[in-house]
Amino acid sequence: DGIDTDVLAPGLYMKYPIATIAQHCLESIDPDFVKNVRTGDVVVAGMGFGIGSSREQAPEALKHLGVAAVLARSFGGIFYRNALNLGFTPAARNAFRVSVFTTIGGLYDGREVDVTVQPTWTVSSRVEASASFERNHITFASRNQVLDADLAHLRLQIAFNTKLSIAALVQYNRSARLVAGNLRARYRFAEGRDLYVVLNNVANTDRDRLRPLGPSLPAEQNQALLLKYSHTLAISR
Repeated sequence: DGIDTDVLAPGLYMKYPIATIAQHCLESIDPDFVKNVRTGDVVVAGMGFGIGSSREQAPEALKHLGVAAVLARSFGGIFYRNALNLGFTPAARNAFRVSVFTTIGGLYDGREVDVTVQPTWTVSSRVEASASFERNHITFASRNQVLDADLAHLRLQIAFNTKLSIAALVQYNRSARLVAGNLRARYRFAEGRDLYVVLNNVANTDRDRLRPLGPSLPAEQNQALLLKYSHTLAISR
């Protein structure tokens, strides 16, 4: 369980080509993995395979080593999408799964209790839907203050083919009283050449929360359309 992207593609080697990065894939768990893996092998894992950062080199390292597919109980969402974009096959043994995370600790002079419930449904090899509710309860007993900073989100990811994918996200922030929406389309021309079109929108759910001391807030707080093109260059010495 919990094989993260730093285990698959260690950060120490991110400045090197994928051939070098792949030689260190999974070495912190199985030092002989690279030596023993063969073209066409299938990696079998538990929960949360590929959690962590968004680095594309994680699935790319497995693909470079000849791994044909990964079979796991669940995947990190970004790893799953990156794998599909690379034409790599991640397959979840459980079409529907629920993850629960809990964090308890101190926060300045108070105490924080955080519980997150995240159901995920892998509809097919190309479609995944997920939701989460994060209950974040913070108490400052010495000041007799309580803060509930809850978050809820819905996410849909679709890979039409190895080049085109879209991801949609809607998030509600209870303490800020905001609803945020994000729609991202990605087109992969070739390895290292990607075009992103991103639409962001933030809306106020309580426009009168500043009254009577302040004016009513606008219905739409922020809107943005972003266009990004990335081109990775290989420089040999």
